[in-house]
Amino acid sequence: PYVEELKSEEVEIVANCKHAENMSTPSLPYVEELKSEEVEIVANCKHAENMSTPSLPYVEELKSEEVEIVANCKHAENMSTPSLPYVEELKSEEVEIVANCKHAENMSTPSLPYVEELKSEEVEIVANCKHAENMSTPSLPYVEELVESSALSNSDLPSSSESKTLTKMQKFEIFLTKLGLLEKYQKQFKISDAISVLPELLNVSSTQDLQMLPYLILHKIMMFDYQRLPMYCNPAIVEINESGIHPMDSFLAVFLCCDNFLRQDVLSRLSTCQLSIPLLLPNPLNDTVTLLIWAMRAIVREWKGTFGSPKECRIIDHGSPIVSFLRVGKSQSNSCSKSKILNSVIGDQDYFFHWDCKGGSCSRDFVDGLVELCCYFPCGNDSDTFNDAISFLNLRGEATSHPMQLQYMRHVSFMSFVMFSEYNITMDAIKVVEDLASTPGGTVLIFPDYELTMKSTLASNLLKVIQENDLLKISTKNVSSADIQSKIQRLIKQKLEGNTNFMPLAKSIDAAHKIGILVDEDHEECLKGKQLAEDVVMQLEVVSSTEIKSKMLPMHGTDLWHEWAKLDKESYHRPVKKNVTFDSHIQMMDQKKAKVRKSQLTHCLRLTPLMESFLMGLKYSNANVPIYFLHWLKIFLDDRSRKILPYLKAECKEAEMNVVKMKGQPNLKERVLDDTRNILKKRNDDMIKASLGLEHFFRELGQLYEAANCHPQHKHLAEGYPQIAVDLLNNGYPIELMDGDASHVPMTWILAVLNKLKEQYKGKRMFVISVLGLQSTGKSTLLNTMFGLKFNVSAGRCTRGAFLQLVPVSSKVTKPAIDYLLIVDTEGLRAPELTSVQSHKHDNELATFVIGLADVTIINILGETPGDLTDILQTAVHAFIRMKEVDIDYSCHFVHQNVTAINDDKLSAGKRSFQKYLDEMTYFAAKAENCEGKYHSFQDVIKFNEEDDVTNFPGLWKGEPPMAPVNEGYTRRAQSLKQTLITKNFNTTLAVFQEKVERLWTAVCQENYIFSFKNTLEVTAYNDLDAKFSAWSWELHRKMVKWNHTTTNIVSNSLSAASAIEKATECFMKADKILNETHTALQEKMKEFFDTHDHSETLQQWRGRYEEIKLQELIQDSRTEARRYCEFLKVNQLDHFQLEKVKKTYRQQLLDNITKLVEESKSTGKELSLQDLQTKFDEQWDSWMKEFHGNNRTSLYATDKEIEVTVNDLLYESCGRDSHILNPKLKGGSSLKQWGRDGLRLDVDPKRHLACTPEGLQTPSRFANTSKFLRFTTALFRPSYRGSGTREEDHSLREVKNAVEQTEEFFRQARKMFQECMKRQFRNFDRSYAATLLSEFIAIIESYNYKHKSMFTREYVVDMALTFAGCMVVKFIQLMQEVRQEHDPVVSLDKLKRSYFNTFVRHFNEISVDEAAARNFSRVLTIAVAGVLVKVLPDEVAHVMKSTGGETYKVKNAFKLKVLQDLANENNFDSYALYLEDSRSSFEEWAKKYVENFCLANNKANLEQIAKSIIHPLFTAIKHAVGVVAEGINIELWLKTFHDKLSDRLVFSVNEILDFIEADPKHSKSSSKFFIEELNKSLVLDETELIEEVVAPDSMFSYVTSWKNSPHIILCDSLAGCTEQCPLCGEHCEITDANHITAGKNHHLDIHRPQCLKKFRWHKSKELVFESCTESFDSRSRFRNSDTNCEWIPYKEYQSIYPKWTIKNDKPSILPKYWHWFVYNNLNKIIVWAKAAPSSRDRCPNWSCLRKSDALASLYEIYKASSY
Repeated sequence: PYVEELKSEEVEIVANCKHAENMSTPSLPYVEELKSEEVEIVANCKHAENMSTPSLPYVEELKSEEVEIVANCKHAENMSTPSLPYVEELKSEEVEIVANCKHAENMSTPSLPYVEELKSEEVEIVANCKHAENMSTPSLPYVEELVESSALSNSDLPSSSESKTLTKMQKFEIFLTKLGLLEKYQKQFKISDAISVLPELLNVSSTQDLQMLPYLILHKIMMFDYQRLPMYCNPAIVEINESGIHPMDSFLAVFLCCDNFLRQDVLSRLSTCQLSIPLLLPNPLNDTVTLLIWAMRAIVREWKGTFGSPKECRIIDHGSPIVSFLRVGKSQSNSCSKSKILNSVIGDQDYFFHWDCKGGSCSRDFVDGLVELCCYFPCGNDSDTFNDAISFLNLRGEATSHPMQLQYMRHVSFMSFVMFSEYNITMDAIKVVEDLASTPGGTVLIFPDYELTMKSTLASNLLKVIQENDLLKISTKNVSSADIQSKIQRLIKQKLEGNTNFMPLAKSIDAAHKIGILVDEDHEECLKGKQLAEDVVMQLEVVSSTEIKSKMLPMHGTDLWHEWAKLDKESYHRPVKKNVTFDSHIQMMDQKKAKVRKSQLTHCLRLTPLMESFLMGLKYSNANVPIYFLHWLKIFLDDRSRKILPYLKAECKEAEMNVVKMKGQPNLKERVLDDTRNILKKRNDDMIKASLGLEHFFRELGQLYEAANCHPQHKHLAEGYPQIAVDLLNNGYPIELMDGDASHVPMTWILAVLNKLKEQYKGKRMFVISVLGLQSTGKSTLLNTMFGLKFNVSAGRCTRGAFLQLVPVSSKVTKPAIDYLLIVDTEGLRAPELTSVQSHKHDNELATFVIGLADVTIINILGETPGDLTDILQTAVHAFIRMKEVDIDYSCHFVHQNVTAINDDKLSAGKRSFQKYLDEMTYFAAKAENCEGKYHSFQDVIKFNEEDDVTNFPGLWKGEPPMAPVNEGYTRRAQSLKQTLITKNFNTTLAVFQEKVERLWTAVCQENYIFSFKNTLEVTAYNDLDAKFSAWSWELHRKMVKWNHTTTNIVSNSLSAASAIEKATECFMKADKILNETHTALQEKMKEFFDTHDHSETLQQWRGRYEEIKLQELIQDSRTEARRYCEFLKVNQLDHFQLEKVKKTYRQQLLDNITKLVEESKSTGKELSLQDLQTKFDEQWDSWMKEFHGNNRTSLYATDKEIEVTVNDLLYESCGRDSHILNPKLKGGSSLKQWGRDGLRLDVDPKRHLACTPEGLQTPSRFANTSKFLRFTTALFRPSYRGSGTREEDHSLREVKNAVEQTEEFFRQARKMFQECMKRQFRNFDRSYAATLLSEFIAIIESYNYKHKSMFTREYVVDMALTFAGCMVVKFIQLMQEVRQEHDPVVSLDKLKRSYFNTFVRHFNEISVDEAAARNFSRVLTIAVAGVLVKVLPDEVAHVMKSTGGETYKVKNAFKLKVLQDLANENNFDSYALYLEDSRSSFEEWAKKYVENFCLANNKANLEQIAKSIIHPLFTAIKHAVGVVAEGINIELWLKTFHDKLSDRLVFSVNEILDFIEADPKHSKSSSKFFIEELNKSLVLDETELIEEVVAPDSMFSYVTSWKNSPHIILCDSLAGCTEQCPLCGEHCEITDANHITAGKNHHLDIHRPQCLKKFRWHKSKELVFESCTESFDSRSRFRNSDTNCEWIPYKEYQSIYPKWTIKNDKPSILPKYWHWFVYNNLNKIIVWAKAAPSSRDRCPNWSCLRKSDALASLYEIYKASSY
């Protein structure tokens, strides 16, 4: 408190209130002394300090007429909540005091006290309330009551009359409200708020929206765009005062709303822009002043001091002289601005804001009391104004109004300049001068007119002070600004001479405390963070600087991490030793890596004290403390590096100079030079070892995590580490993606961190930007300028690697919207500390990695000439070509730094020259990648436009550092570039980015980018889609199967031709409705799947194909099949009616014959036994059947002869032009049946069947059959075959082999056609269908022949057609035999012999027909149910197995996994041979076993359960129908009604029962009642018998192959997918979509097997080839076969022969151990099987260590993520 002045005639009152210091509970002010006899007293109330919810007193009323009032407030001690002052009583004879202070109760936000009314005639009382210091959460005062007005809302402003009554606090609160900062004052701006990309902030310098003004100010500061700081607003849109918002007021408001971490960044950037920064910060809301020591901690400056010695230091730690400038008195004119004079003294820039700046004339309402700091730093040349660094302080406002600031400035200043603004001198001004006179360098007074000032009333007092203290004076009247500037500079220099010991600002904290000034570092969280950081740094003191990493950070500081990284890279490369196989090499590397991890684990289990302290800081419970901890730790580590590294650098420089000197000396021994080089190497190593930053601690953290995760039992030790890294990333700390020292990515650690990040930002879309450039070309500075980041710009350490940081983006900025930018910064290329070999390899890896990660890569180049580009462009273009080869779309943008040309023609010429150079680099890079024929210019590699994708940047600095500000042209170009980049049409997700990191690093390690890089995330997403589509297809299949059964029943139960046609049409309409509904439902499901899938963005590339093509195809194919099936049922039913006519005639004849036989038997008069009746009936039955057989019924079905004749006609129609070849082959007794007798086989005769007959080759007459000849040619014509002597003979032999193999391929397709044929339901031979089959087969051969330039002769085509036609005849004859057995009327009557015998007996004995009819009818119904069972059961079994068998029967690779596991368990080589030679047959065999095991296990429990689920509902429906149909009607009507009830469930006929009943003489009298009773009894028995028959030991259901539609075939068909095999190793394509080639997706599989399993042998030795084809790609091996026309082809160029295959190892870390185990354990058998030579010891791999358990584990690892 200071004496202000109370205007009174007789009295001046001083209320001196002192604060009780260091109290744990806030103390309230006390009135210490009242010094007066007749004194009026002012009640000075101060607010208690450190109140969590402070409540403030209000002076309500002071009632007294002639009484002076003293408010004596005492503090209630030891209260947890501070008590407010109360007026007690001052006992006096002449004085009575009433001070009534009331507390505003229950206020959630503290309200500030206001003086309402002081009623007194002679006294005015000022209540000065101050806010408590060091509040943990700033409390925001609110205006609760205003004089003569109600509470103020955000949108309301007081009138001009009211505003005069507002206090400064109230005005400032209104000001915050208008700027939208009320909420931010409490919540505080974070760094993420400042760097977030908002559309309103892109490339703008002003705003009409006041509430966007704070964001724009922060944005411009963070981007160094100081020239366009939008602090000034037009008065037209601001109603706070008449002139507008003063820029300093707006900055003060924004800065007060920033948290401590953002304040650091803001001040650091203002300092870089050479703008003044706040030192003492006033807060108008609580009338406190804060010293910003913490906020200035991050400011580090470099300069050259006396004698040109370089210096680098934090400005608060450097003891530089401080020169203060202040003003006394209120300024009456603007002719002499203190800040403007100060700017001219420092330099030629507006360091301090002044009157002549834009907005300087606005009314300044709140910033008074702010003390700003600006430092001058010399550059070490003659133009320097001062020889060393100097700090200048500038106090805003009138000095006498800010006593605390004055005291502080007097304490820290070396020299002071006091500017008088008024001619009339006050006592306060004299007091200020007197206080400042004691400064070490003295005080200089600046007068606008010294002579005029000396004429004022108190001039004598001032003159006395001047004379006593020998103060200097400067008058500005009639003196130019330059002269004033020179005089001040000269005075400062004079005073500084001989003075070198100055106090750093950091040591002024104690003085600030004594004065009552708050210090931002006194925050409890900040102090705790500092303490924790000091604990860490303390551990560094006990170890030598070069041993810290090895002893304190052993996980990566020793050679363990570097060794592991080296071993990991080596595991991707072929072994150096020739006698070591690739898999043995990998096993060896894995063992060594495991050993390293084990060594690391010992350090993980016992952490070093350094890491214990570090983790303690990171895991501190308070969320802000870890951030303070890291800030402090970074400060301490950077300071340590600045202290240690300069000496090490000097030693390195000295050693380097020694090497250079020795190189020039003649006759110098090489050993001496080597010793000197070794010294240099040691010095460099020492510098790397001594370099220590935060990234090294996080590397250690990552290695702790990786080591713990390699041992499952210790995973818990590092569980929380990834989340810590994510939290720090969210708080602005970059993550190190790539360890530059080890040149390796700690993949386990990085993926764990990205997983956590992915969980937090699930579904958020990212845009990845990376930067690449030479060392020290400003890459990090560019990113920091563009995005407001704080990537390290050297702190004296050698930091290397790639770092990642997040930047929020408003969704309004881009379309499609992106949520975050992922910024990847990298170390510089061509680092001088690396050797040329190391540098090339390291740079190549780094360039490919960061280019591959990003959507856009900024290529940062210093300069514009090609000479400046050489070091980087070739590396960049190499990487771009590699990415292009794997079909990844990338973009790049070239930035030329320090290019100042503004002439358009000159710029255009430069760009054309640059384009030419890019094309040259592209040619050389393409030549190195062996694809120069494909890439001729840079535009062939990547989308690039010389106009849009090249940006020239001016230099970063505007002038000569260190006093040069940032070039505004640079910042504007940076912001323009940012806007250009983020509007590019790229976006991704963290899942895709994570996959890129993993896949790209694998590619880098393999050094086989073209073949190894692939986005397996795409594979996963595609497999998910394919599996889901397969499930939808199966769902539709199930619906259509149900419709199929219902339709079969309805159409087959129709009673007339017209009814059959009508019902077939109705059923198809129903199918169409089902398909339309299903189509709609599947479209919705598909839309939901594509929109909500985790990899939705990846799936979009297939969305059109699946939604518009595949789904349509699925529905259309089902519709076509439904139409075909309805037509088939209709035709068959019409045929059935014709058959029924014949059968009815035969039945009637039988019944007539039975009646005659009964009459004949009775006419004898003999009593016949049952045996006699049986004998008589059997004799007659045989004669009746012979009679029926003799009737002309062949017209119903095609005979064998008719089938053969028809097919023969079709053959001549198809091969008419070759009749001269065909005729001789069918004469001489040869028939088509004979051609088809041996099945699909043809002996290929080279002389007759090949267009070019190989000379000297024997015809295959000596071979018994084609298979023997095939085995002969297969043995002869392997890729390793040496040949028969000449190249021409070799070529001929291979042509024959190719012909034999192609013949087998034709027959494979024919078998498939016949399989489809056998699935069709035939009632008769279909000539058109037979014609279609034959034409399609011939077309296949003709098409192949055309593509291969008539490889086969016409005789070959005829022979193949004959073979196919002959087999077709055999197949159709077989089919028609089955049809006859099922539908022939005589056969069906013969099956009912027992029933007709019973009829004969009943007629003979004249027994009632009801019981027998009911029994017979029950059997008819049971047969119908059995028919449904036979038809439905296979599908149902397959469905249950798919539903209950997990993934095994749903996904192709899961089924394959099970088969291979069972093959291993069975360990039968013949089974393996079948799998290797004919996988489809092998799969069917195993599927049959699985079905039999499933159905027949546990006494057929599963089969019985499934059968019951089919049988029971049908019998229930039958019984229900029996109960529903009315009793009492005659049987004939009852049966017809009953039939109608079940016509949609079962196919059965009542005609035979009706015939049976009609044959009885009493049938007309029969009622249905007794018939129904008997029928119900029979049905119960028949249901039980049918179920028992299913589970009977010898039933047809005991043999899966006897089922009409086998479940194992259904399963295999549903799982088949693509059936192609790798042409080099024989492994199967794993893609589930059989038509994936038409979708543009190549054949692919994850893991390839050894080539010996395709019987591959080496060319010369004929030994087996044990390498997989992917391993062969890593060598220079070549192969040849019939597909290459016997030409040797390098493995790497396989796609020239097999363009539809992508052969590569997508999982290089996973070996095909399963096949290695199989080969090792069956090697001798494989040698015999493959007809190979025994393998020599050095050829044979050592796979003896593999066990079956390893093989099976390897299988699971291979297939666990392939397709499910």
